[in-house]
Amino acid sequence: MIASGSWDKTVRLWDVETGSLLRTLDGHTDSVNGIAYSPQGYRIASASQDRTVRVWDTTTGACITLDGHSKGVWSIAYSPDGKRIVSGSEDGTVRQWDVDTGGCVFVLHGHNGTVYGIAYSPQGNRIASTNYNGTVRVWDVDTVECLSVFRHLAWGVAFSPKSNVLACGSFDATVRLWNIESESSRTLTGHRDQVSSVVYSPTGNQLASGSYDKTVRIWDL
Repeated sequence: MIASGSWDKTVRLWDVETGSLLRTLDGHTDSVNGIAYSPQGYRIASASQDRTVRVWDTTTGACITLDGHSKGVWSIAYSPDGKRIVSGSEDGTVRQWDVDTGGCVFVLHGHNGTVYGIAYSPQGNRIASTNYNGTVRVWDVDTVECLSVFRHLAWGVAFSPKSNVLACGSFDATVRLWNIESESSRTLTGHRDQVSSVVYSPTGNQLASGSYDKTVRIWDL
């Protein structure tokens, strides 16, 4: 099953094999900017321009609303254990939520402008966020402190499987690989427009990137 979010304010669930529509989830009052599946696969979190995050049960269609951002929500991710959700907003904050209670666990301040990209580390103890003012930040989930700041105008972001490298899709049409410890970087070139999404293979030997140039590239690392 695949989930999609749309400017028509809905979340739709699709059958992968047949391409048929399984369910339409209504509730948002503005465009849906981001979607994330829970690791267990029975819940979906959606981020909307209506300033809310909604958590949906894929079987029943029931949802809870996470309310706290003061502007539209652009990015969303589930923690590896499925117990937490992190969201990034136009209000410049990153919020972590408890999935079961719907309560806000903490709010991270530091960005100045829309938080376009958000990701948990595979171990769940770090969060990475990107925003329009040209910074990428790495946060400690336990201490709620900012551990690193990289000066980079990025959109999509992903941790490597070992959590030692951050892959960032950039507005300058490149993919940047940041070593978190040394803060050195490597640049992958080839796209012709901004790169909005990046994802590692399970082994970390390859990286996929999606771009506004209408291509997906697979990189050997």
